[in-house]
Amino acid sequence: MSVDPEHFVSAMQRRWLALGLIANTPLENGWRVFAETMNAQIAGDNPTPWRVLALPTGSGKTVGLASYCELLVQNSVNPGVLIVSRFIDEIDKLVLKINEATTATTALAIHTKLEEYPSQEKIQASSIIVTTHAGYMNSLNHAVGASARTGSSNRYTQWQFGKRKLIVIDEALDLIEDIKIDNHNIRLLSALIPSNIRRNYPERLHSFDVIATQFSKWESNESRKHASFPIDRKIWDEVKVDDLIWLCKELLALPLGTMYLASSLANRSTLNTCQQLFAALCNVISSPSWYSKKMTTHSVITAYAAITPELDSAVILDATARQQLAYSALGELASFVKVPRDIRDYSKLTIHVLYGVPNSDDKLSSASPEQHLEVLQSLNPSINKNKRFLLCTHKSVTKQLALAKSVFKNMKTAYWGNIDGKNQWADLNTIVVYGLPRPNPTNLKLSLSAFEAWHERHNFRFNPQEEYDEQTGGARALDTEIEQVEYDNGFSIASVIQAINRIACRKIVDGEGGCAPCAVYLLFYRDDALQQAILEGIRQEMPKVTIIENEPLTIKEIRLTGTEETLINYFISLPVGEYPYKCVRLATKLKDASFDRAIKTLKDENSLLYKKLTGLGVSYISERGRHSNSRFVKTA
Repeated sequence: MSVDPEHFVSAMQRRWLALGLIANTPLENGWRVFAETMNAQIAGDNPTPWRVLALPTGSGKTVGLASYCELLVQNSVNPGVLIVSRFIDEIDKLVLKINEATTATTALAIHTKLEEYPSQEKIQASSIIVTTHAGYMNSLNHAVGASARTGSSNRYTQWQFGKRKLIVIDEALDLIEDIKIDNHNIRLLSALIPSNIRRNYPERLHSFDVIATQFSKWESNESRKHASFPIDRKIWDEVKVDDLIWLCKELLALPLGTMYLASSLANRSTLNTCQQLFAALCNVISSPSWYSKKMTTHSVITAYAAITPELDSAVILDATARQQLAYSALGELASFVKVPRDIRDYSKLTIHVLYGVPNSDDKLSSASPEQHLEVLQSLNPSINKNKRFLLCTHKSVTKQLALAKSVFKNMKTAYWGNIDGKNQWADLNTIVVYGLPRPNPTNLKLSLSAFEAWHERHNFRFNPQEEYDEQTGGARALDTEIEQVEYDNGFSIASVIQAINRIACRKIVDGEGGCAPCAVYLLFYRDDALQQAILEGIRQEMPKVTIIENEPLTIKEIRLTGTEETLINYFISLPVGEYPYKCVRLATKLKDASFDRAIKTLKDENSLLYKKLTGLGVSYISERGRHSNSRFVKTA
């Protein structure tokens, strides 16, 4: 049930030539390692259940999967294969390649865009199935009352001949998933509880009331705008999970309430149903969790390891895995496969580092369209209005680029969280990185707690380590007090490298593993530890790359106007209450035109003025008509 590595290398050479590409000896050695790793997983001959194969971008991982499966199905006994990939279009291409090569419908695609979703019988009968990350995660159980996502329904990991012996995860799954509940969720659920339930079942409501009371205590503490600390689980001693489950079922039985809840949370990506809210509640009170305060939002966050014991024959294909400290938390569950280090040559890739540009989501989302345009124009003549290039930034910024796109008509855009693994920009030779991605607020200690709980449930020894010398296998234990910064930085490093490899430098064009000439413009705010960590990570993952650190750009700082500062200063010392529009305008002595511009800005939730006033507990209510009463309301 294995593939001869030499036959595999020969098959890859033929495919590589058919694509007009040239293979060097290190690349062929990488292919050999690919086949040997897959064979070892099928045979169960592994030092660890999970094997991380960090072959570099452009080395043919997807083509390799098709070739390996083609050769594998020629065996008289098929081991059963599950491939988990990130994008639907990549899944369709991979399935097409496998089926074309095997002259039969050997591989089966499973995703939501199929005209007819395959039956369980068809899935069980298919020797090779390919699904999305989301599809795989949705196959796992996550019921209300479960302390974590605990097991698979075997929907994908089993087939008609038993357990699938080879599971390949192309581009890593999110190893840690956050579960969060905040004061706004609690307030919404409280409002949905009918009076008859409160009147008839006070004892069963006690658990929910304990949680609501605790959130109220946090809301009444105005000492700091931002805070974060581990929660003493004793505060939940009076909370019974069974009572929360009962309350959830009672609310779900109310059609009007359920409809209202679903529509109210339609724009919330993580918690959009009543059942999920209560699942989050059960998780955060049953697991190690952290309190977090940001402005007026008070949250309780926990985390769990999004992996299951069925994945005991998994190969992870992740080009930037070495930069991500999260793999260390897998402990004895995972290990890195030794791969040739000279497969790629990035000597024709030049990275220009420019300082003076804000890069946080908060700062950039507060900038005006004119300021975004000015940033791009400051890159002239390298980036001129006719240049074809990719701009990678925060999602919030992509909504503010209409003006920039009217000038830079050949600019393509992508945003963090929706760029990894995509190939549609491979014909571009330039990328501008405008804004740096940062991880979700899951603390490293919380992540380690999630992994420790997973190991306890599945009888693995928990011994988190980081491999820092792949050649010797040397390792050191994680120190969470020191490694939090490295944990966060690893996310940013991997994301930036993934973004750079979306353009033409991903493709090998010569026998040395080289790429076509490409340029990257990294826009940093200042030369600090994060920026240097990113540059060091790039040097490690992109051998022979040229990095040029340039002079600072002259960019106007994103700041408040004089009118906006006057408005903010006016409300700082005012007590709680309502303040009519006309009274505020007269009291601040601002000109009508300036005041109206500020009001227009205030209506934009991404503006710095909106965020500053919201932080003071000030909102603006606009009314129209003869007897309108437009006013400012201060609640804190």
